[in-house]
Amino acid sequence: MTYEDAYRKYFTVIVKYSSRQIGNHLFDAEEIASDAFYILFEKWDELNSHEEKVILTWLYRAANHKIKEYFRNRPLEYVSIDPDDEIKKNVIEMKMLENESDIDIAEEAKKYDRYIVQIQNRLNQKEAQLFEYIVVKQYRYNQIASLLDTSESAVKMRWLRLQMKIRAIVNDLINKL
Repeated sequence: MTYEDAYRKYFTVIVKYSSRQIGNHLFDAEEIASDAFYILFEKWDELNSHEEKVILTWLYRAANHKIKEYFRNRPLEYVSIDPDDEIKKNVIEMKMLENESDIDIAEEAKKYDRYIVQIQNRLNQKEAQLFEYIVVKQYRYNQIASLLDTSESAVKMRWLRLQMKIRAIVNDLINKL
C-alpha cells in the first residue's frame, strides 16, 4: 500500500474516529487526522511493513496520541448553574470591551493583511492560490476541489504539505520581529 492509497482510504475513517473521541468537533477532528497523516508521512520509510493492518493500527495510535494532546492543551471551561454568575460574567465582559476600545482595530487589520501578503509572497503560484482559497476566502475542500478540477483528497494533501511550509514562513516572520 502506498501513502497516497492510505490517505485516500483512511483519512475519512480517522476523521470520524477523532470526531467521536473529541465530541463531534469536525474541524478539530480534521486537524487531528491531518497531524496523524503528517506523522505517518514523516515515518513512512521507517515502518517495518506497508500492509493495511500495520498502517491502520499506526494511524489509530497516532490519532490517539493527538487526541490526548488535544485534551491536554484545551483550556477547561467554567460552567456555573447560578444565574447570578451569568449576569456577573456579562458585566465583566462589558467592562473588558470598554477597555479594549483603545485598541485600533483598523491598525490590527492592516497588520494581519501585511502578514497575509508576506506569506503569499513566499509561496509559488499554486500554493498562493490554495492559501487564498482556504485562509482568506475560507472555502471548503469540496469547493476548492471543484475549482481546481481535482479530488478533495488531493486538495487536503496539498493543504497538509502547504501547512508545513506556512509554519516555517510564520516562524521566520516571528523571529524577525
